[in-house]
Amino acid sequence: FEVNCGVGLNTVLTLDILQQVRNVTNITVYGSDMIGESVEVAKQLMDQGILPGASRKGTICHADSGNLLFAPSNSFDLVFTSHLTILQDPLNAAGSQRDEKEQKDYYSSICDGTRANHESLLDTWRSRQEWRFTQFVKEMVRIGKPGAPIIIEGVSPQYCDNKQDGDGVSGAYWKDAVKGHTWYVNPKSLSIEPSPVDSKKYDVFLKKFKKHTQRS
Repeated sequence: FEVNCGVGLNTVLTLDILQQVRNVTNITVYGSDMIGESVEVAKQLMDQGILPGASRKGTICHADSGNLLFAPSNSFDLVFTSHLTILQDPLNAAGSQRDEKEQKDYYSSICDGTRANHESLLDTWRSRQEWRFTQFVKEMVRIGKPGAPIIIEGVSPQYCDNKQDGDGVSGAYWKDAVKGHTWYVNPKSLSIEPSPVDSKKYDVFLKKFKKHTQRS
C-alpha cells in the first residue's frame, strides 16, 4: 500500500526494484492520494499495464493520508510513502493576511530568535507538525500486517535546521515516538538513513510488531 501515491510512478519504480533485487513479483497494489485527479491518472496507467512483474491494481482511493479509515487494519504486507503530507502553515501565519514571502520571513524570525515569544511559538510549531506526522504514521502502521515494514521516504528536517527545504521533523522525534509503543512498532527496528535522492532529506524504516503482546 502506497500512501500519497500520486499518479503511481513511484509505485512502478518500487515494484521494479522488488522484482530485480528480491525477485518479488505478482503483487496486488493498493494506494491513496489526496488529489483526486492524480488518483484517476494512476488508475488509468495501471489499467494500461504499466505495473511490472505480473503485478495488478487493487484499490486506489482519493483520501487524506492521515485518515485511511476505508483501509482495514492488519491488511498489507508493506506500507510506504515517498511524500508525507505536512502542515504547510502550522502557526496560521497566513491568517494574518501575510503573503508568501512574509510568511517565510515570519517563520525564519522564529528560528532566528528575533521575534517576540519565539521560544513559545517554536514549541507550538514543532508540536503541531509532530502531531501531524504522528497521525499519518499511526495510520500507516495500523493498516500494515503484523511484522510489516513501514517506510517513510524523503522526510525533511525541521525548517529551522534547513531553511532551503520544506518543514518536517528531526530525527529525535522518531526516536522519542517509538519509545512509548503506542505505534505498535518495534523500537529496535527504527532506522534513519540519508535519502539517496535528496541529500537534504532522510528516509525512515520501521517494523510493526508481529503481535501486540510484544509491546510490554
